[in-house]
Amino acid sequence: MIEGATSPGEDPHARLAGIFERAAEPPTVLLGAGASLPQLPVARDLKQEILTRTADMARSRPADLDQLRERIDQPHFTLELLCSMLRYRCAPAYDAVAMWSALCSGVPPSRLTSTIASLRSAGMIGPIVTTNFDATCMSALERSGQRFRVITEWQVRDGDDMPEHTDVCALHGTTYRAADGEFAPPLSATVRGLARPFTPGMRRYLAGLFRPGRPVVVVGYSGQDHYDINPLLRELHREDANRLREWMWICHRERDRDDVPAVVAAQHVVGDATELLGALCAERGLHVAGSEDVETVDWRGNLRAVFRGFNLPADGVDDFFHDLRSNIAGAWAVLEHYRLFSGGYDTAVTLTFGGVKDENADADHLSFRFGGRRLPFGKLLHASAVYRTEDASSDGYPQSLGLLNDALTALETACEAEDESTRAEERALVRVGIAIAEDYLGLIDRKLAMRTGGSAAERLRAEAIAHFQRCRERAENAGQLLAATRRGSEPELIEDLVQHRTWALIGQANMARTLDRAAAVEAYDAVIALQLAVMAEQRGSGEVAGYDEVVAFAPQLWLRASEWLKAILDCSGELDAPVSWDRIDDRWRAFADKSYRICLNAYAEYNAVSSQLNSRYPAYFETRILYFAARAQARNAFAEPERRAARSAAEQAFAELRALAEANPDVSPTWVGNAEERFARIALNW
Repeated sequence: MIEGATSPGEDPHARLAGIFERAAEPPTVLLGAGASLPQLPVARDLKQEILTRTADMARSRPADLDQLRERIDQPHFTLELLCSMLRYRCAPAYDAVAMWSALCSGVPPSRLTSTIASLRSAGMIGPIVTTNFDATCMSALERSGQRFRVITEWQVRDGDDMPEHTDVCALHGTTYRAADGEFAPPLSATVRGLARPFTPGMRRYLAGLFRPGRPVVVVGYSGQDHYDINPLLRELHREDANRLREWMWICHRERDRDDVPAVVAAQHVVGDATELLGALCAERGLHVAGSEDVETVDWRGNLRAVFRGFNLPADGVDDFFHDLRSNIAGAWAVLEHYRLFSGGYDTAVTLTFGGVKDENADADHLSFRFGGRRLPFGKLLHASAVYRTEDASSDGYPQSLGLLNDALTALETACEAEDESTRAEERALVRVGIAIAEDYLGLIDRKLAMRTGGSAAERLRAEAIAHFQRCRERAENAGQLLAATRRGSEPELIEDLVQHRTWALIGQANMARTLDRAAAVEAYDAVIALQLAVMAEQRGSGEVAGYDEVVAFAPQLWLRASEWLKAILDCSGELDAPVSWDRIDDRWRAFADKSYRICLNAYAEYNAVSSQLNSRYPAYFETRILYFAARAQARNAFAEPERRAARSAAEQAFAELRALAEANPDVSPTWVGNAEERFARIALNW
């Protein structure tokens, strides 16, 4: 039994009432999708209804609709993924945010939100946090005549990050509108928005809201937000193990206990939340305003009307069903893993995005069919996780090499066997899959070259460069295929699915890392210029949010800038000390200044929009250490006061790195240990 859960014979009502009676201040309430039932559907029901409505618009109703229903019912197949696939094929006719806005417009409160409003009017409930887009909670408060303040990402961005008793915080945006303010729209209506970490302002707000001593009652929530809420709870638990002990999770069914994050598994009751909270109202003689005459909304009828208004193109709908049959979503999840890992998520969470619960699983359900062949995209995702595990052990790469070579062979065979009748999108996906396999094989050869010497190292380095070149070429070829067959789809949507430019950049950057020093310095200049241009273009497109590009690309940018500086200062090895500023010419000094500024700017830009701890943080501190250490040694270029100031700046950067590592055990201890040994060597020159 989970600690603190009700045991047979215990009264769940008494357990719940105890939370309210013992509270020094009114508890916070955290609402999930179940709080809006039956006025609005949960994700599973909405997925199925979207599939039905889309099938009605196909040229001929799919004969395999029941099989497709089973496919989208898989845990990894999120509502956001389904909406993204439909948007990809049918934009601009299909708009996921418009769909949500239409479904949520004018929806009256549910019995549960009306009950919560009554408890709040009696002072028994404090701030409300909701993961939902709808305004059923706000509507319940309005009907009961209560004052409240709505908080979204936009409000905390503008400085409203101190919780107030009357707050309703819509974590993921909201369709609610008021005369006195604008609020962030639904942020996770598509798959990219799903994997969006909290901004620093929202993180500060929630840390204040979930402070020690204030109970939290969780209602109608599955606890499956692996990308924002769960990481925050783990972080808060790490700061104070007792911080989340006063949470009470109301589980609708016995089996729902398994979904509760372990860090808040202190107190649970099993039962119907509306009945349990309604009993509290009855005990205190509270009238649940509006609960008697609230009409249940026909959300299915509303969805039918929404889809009639969309007027989806028949060819787009047919392509959408073809994608579902091919499990193109599996390929998409694999391609997306780069953005997740770059954005600071660990391997486990990255795999969860693709529906993989076990890092050792083959992720077979992420494969898809192509010309009668089953393509091993799941194996590619599995190989990337195994590579990171084997890379940390330094015992070679036997398992990841086998997985990658098997995947590459299957993908190359499919590529050679394709014909002109195969859609350009799928042909492009296959080529980017090949690019991913080539990139990881190149990384392995590069690492093995660094661990060996002599002619063997040179051979491995040449093979790594060849892999990275093929990675770039395959990704660029994918882009050429798509450019020739737009078929009305917007370029930004195609890039979101196939990410050919992303993987072309990765191949080019990894090639720069592997070249000899002089060639690498010049190559990095070109790579970083391209990455800056791609970020600027995608931010300005209006289709791909600047926020998402910063979270995905800024860590890569400061990492590349750090690698560039190491090449300039001849310290690309993990423990090398930098050469003196005196030993590089004016052009390379300008490069060093440029790489330093780019690194600092990218780091600041990332931390302005994301509170997610990033595994690439040490590269930022190393850049500062190495830049100032090279200047501190330069007796010809700088006077003693300048060298002393540079030495102090390097020491300060090293102290900050140590403090970060002590406060955050997720920061790579190997990377920090290498930085410590490198710094010790640098200090010898002082």
